[in-house]
Amino acid sequence: MKTLRFSGSILSLLILGSCATDPANDPRTGGFFGGVHGLAAGDYEARQQELQGQRDETLDELRALREEGAYLETERQMKAEEVG
Repeated sequence: MKTLRFSGSILSLLILGSCATDPANDPRTGGFFGGVHGLAAGDYEARQQELQGQRDETLDELRALREEGAYLETERQMKAEEVG
């Protein structure tokens, strides 16, 4: 009987592991089997890569805005010197 349960568990994990990767799978939801599926299918790794990509894009935008702000401040100071 234990062998049957063990075999069933292994079969379930193999079936879950063969599912397609879903980066939208949130580790905070789905319960135990959702977590097993997320680990087996690589969902969490894909989600982590997606979130890191979003973070990198946001940091790039922030850098660009800071550069633009520095340029505008320099331009403002130059115009203030021309007027003054």
